[in-house]
Amino acid sequence: MHTPINLAEIRQQNLLARGILTPQDLQRKKAAGEAISRTNANNFADIRRFSSMRHNKAAARDALHKKWLQQRSNSRIVTNIAEFSAKRDSDNDRFLLEASKEIPGVMSWSSRIGREILKLTNDYRATKGLSALQWNQPIHDVSLLHSHEMATKRKGFDHRGFSNRVDSLPFKARSSAENLFMSTVEHNFAQDAVNGWIRSPGHQKNLVGSFTLCGIGVEKDPSSGKIFATQIFTA
Repeated sequence: MHTPINLAEIRQQNLLARGILTPQDLQRKKAAGEAISRTNANNFADIRRFSSMRHNKAAARDALHKKWLQQRSNSRIVTNIAEFSAKRDSDNDRFLLEASKEIPGVMSWSSRIGREILKLTNDYRATKGLSALQWNQPIHDVSLLHSHEMATKRKGFDHRGFSNRVDSLPFKARSSAENLFMSTVEHNFAQDAVNGWIRSPGHQKNLVGSFTLCGIGVEKDPSSGKIFATQIFTA
């Protein structure tokens, strides 16, 4: 029988090893009931929404993986990483990205490519002496929907509707910005996207902006091979 991967335990062991959390911290958080996953009803509703949008079993599976990651990202133990330095936030994102390469199903394809783009974005920000942006799952979900609509030709490759996307987030953003990228080459897609934005003054300004959160949604049009990325920043 296949044993389900316990991503929460992997995260906890990583945080313990790095000294970010102590065993006493974990016990206190567990006793307080702070590590709470989303309810099954919400999971099912979101999976149905994504599955209906894409009309295939693979999409439902990807949505399930995405929600699985989101459950753990929204737990108090992980959210409380924000109490520590930006470097440790970045380290945790890098750990999760590396884990996804070793353990199939840890996250969806869109989340994996999106986190690679965030890693490269933060690497570039570091060269400018700027703090790392934190991955935000709701921003990813909104970005993914826009990339999906561009890939399915429901919307053009442009920023129209950006204010509506920001307004749909479950929190109030004081400031926001958006970068878009499209390519037919999947190999090194994340690096190509960030390099392209760095070379474009307007996009580069967003990369080094005074933001704190970021999410990137990536979608592919199987008929044309075009891959679309939507990167949204907020503060």
